[in-house]
Amino acid sequence: MLQTTYSSNSISWIGTVQGLLLLIVGVLSGPLFDKGYFRCILVPAGIGVVFSLMVLNLARTYCQSMLSQRVLLGLCLGFLYVPSVALIPLYFKSWRGVAPGVATAGGSFGGVIYPLLFRYLLISVGFGWAYRIIGFVGLVTTVIATHWIRPMGPPSTRQLIDLAAYSDAPYVAFTVAGFLVFAGALLPFMVVKTYPSTTLFQSAEDISYPRTILNAVQFFGRILSPLITDWISPEIVLFGAEITASVVAFSWIATNALTRPPAVKNETIFLVR
Repeated sequence: MLQTTYSSNSISWIGTVQGLLLLIVGVLSGPLFDKGYFRCILVPAGIGVVFSLMVLNLARTYCQSMLSQRVLLGLCLGFLYVPSVALIPLYFKSWRGVAPGVATAGGSFGGVIYPLLFRYLLISVGFGWAYRIIGFVGLVTTVIATHWIRPMGPPSTRQLIDLAAYSDAPYVAFTVAGFLVFAGALLPFMVVKTYPSTTLFQSAEDISYPRTILNAVQFFGRILSPLITDWISPEIVLFGAEITASVVAFSWIATNALTRPPAVKNETIFLVR
């Protein structure tokens, strides 16, 4: 188990590298999926996810933890996520936006279940077996998904990297905008647990739930937003969500002044008790 003798900056690199690889690997896994290598991607990546979870408890250094839990896990999740989501709309002629929304809502559901399960296992069986059991759960779900998922249609003859697509100005603009959105969208997940403890002075019991709540709310957002786009333009829904998320993120600054208790007042209350 990795000892907590590293700076917060060093620890933050672990989560951010995983988030980076989860999305940036789609540049490669998407074209490979189109060319018919879906099964060749799905099986090794699923094995890699389970393996990375199993060996984390063997990590003794920062480098080992980074390689097992973030580099390997991030790469494998990147190869799993993009092809799996891209395949779903091909099976639907209607509700093509709702279908992948429901599928990606599974990530939010897992974001609620896994932290609660891990917290319970950490207390009852310890760190090592907690991650092993999480790995076995991931193995079962991956095997089921691998058995059910079937590619649809003949493989594409497109190039692995199509540079001609970047001559289309609207496509380039949307790609850059999407890059910037995801560059900021992952930030709350990285700081939602440390912010209450360092700024709001919440207890260890309280700070374990914000990320779970964030994932739970995401579940409804991922399903409702595709439904709304049937009546409103998807661009308008996306723009409204981005503006709202930005306002909420900047509102965190105000919570510091409203909730941070004065040190003298806390000490006085403590002495009275």
